[in-house]
Amino acid sequence: GEITFNTQIVPKNDAFAFTSNTQISNINLEQFISTFDYFGIKKLEKQKIKGRFSSIINLKGTLLRQGNIAENSINIELKKGMIKTMDGTIDFDGKLIPKNNKYNFSSNAKINRVAIEQFLETFDNFGITSFQPKNIHGQLNAKASVNGFLEANGKFVPNSIAGETAIDITNGSLEDFEPIKNVWRYIFPFRDFKNITFSSITGNLKINGDKVNVVDFKVNSNVMNFDMNGIYALKTGTNLALT
Repeated sequence: GEITFNTQIVPKNDAFAFTSNTQISNINLEQFISTFDYFGIKKLEKQKIKGRFSSIINLKGTLLRQGNIAENSINIELKKGMIKTMDGTIDFDGKLIPKNNKYNFSSNAKINRVAIEQFLETFDNFGITSFQPKNIHGQLNAKASVNGFLEANGKFVPNSIAGETAIDITNGSLEDFEPIKNVWRYIFPFRDFKNITFSSITGNLKINGDKVNVVDFKVNSNVMNFDMNGIYALKTGTNLALT
């Protein structure tokens, strides 16, 4: 891979303010994440994601006189990001800004033919507890615009995510997938909802903390085909209409 950069440093009180523009092309993602320790995000856990990474990265922060970057001072902006991983690609841009010992993030992303189980596992299932990544398999295509907060170790702050996403999952299966089992088992008690195979799942969702507004959601499976809309709550307050 290749990294080129341009950095400006100016005195500021007892430290230095710096800005940096970096062009990254096809480097090992794990090696890139390891640099976050230097950027003052000391407790960042090394994510499970593996692959090759390219992006334009703009940085702003405070450089201490001993040469270290001041903790919680770094602002990160990523443009034209791409990760080759999980049998597919993720194209994205985003921002990461420190706020009250956490990090406010915002991102637009396009996901292309990524293994959904690995994707969800990598990102801690986005804080969802009603099912686990092992419960869903298939190839994920999606567009998303989201924002929220990360802890200092890189984990999502529960119920902090908001945004919109359009998903398309193909050639997959649901195994002990509680959100669907809980809805359908009382209506069709003699059908097997434990193992569901499907040709496609498509949907448009609006996320606001622990509530997901299901604008439309369509499943074509071996058990049944159905459409769904309404509110899905990660805690309480689910109100869904099925046809």
